[in-house]
Amino acid sequence: MSPPVIPPKPDDHQAVLEGFLAHLRRVCRLQSEWPLKVKVSIGAALDFAAAAPERAKLLTRGPSPVLPGDSQVAFEARDHLAAMLASGRSQFSPDSSLPGLTEQMLVGGLQAVIAVRLMDGEALQLPDLAPQLVQIVLIPYLGAKEAARVAGRPKPTPPEL
Repeated sequence: MSPPVIPPKPDDHQAVLEGFLAHLRRVCRLQSEWPLKVKVSIGAALDFAAAAPERAKLLTRGPSPVLPGDSQVAFEARDHLAAMLASGRSQFSPDSSLPGLTEQMLVGGLQAVIAVRLMDGEALQLPDLAPQLVQIVLIPYLGAKEAARVAGRPKPTPPEL
């Protein structure tokens, strides 16, 4: 029998969010093209969830009257990630009239997919979803054909320092 999983304390919630966002910023800086920044960010998020499912749950929870602090961290994560995604809107959107909620919907959808897989005990399979999720997220900006091409490319490797 495995030991019980001890969830992070409420005081740790903000630290989890800040550490996660700092990691995403680091992996993004290694890429020069916005679509690849999106790709590595999604990959990093899925890798994080696979490696630390209890911490990842803090970033994916929906509204909860029992654990309102958890919900707030999930909303903050969504808003930060949506802002990062929106940075490519003017440069890559084939249709500049995308609805204002596009990025929140895309990130919220990613959070929901991850949350369901975590609840189902499928954390280790999350990285396998990267190509599909990258393609779905990039379609509004690049169109279906280019999004599929970027999603199907091998994972970018960091440049040698």
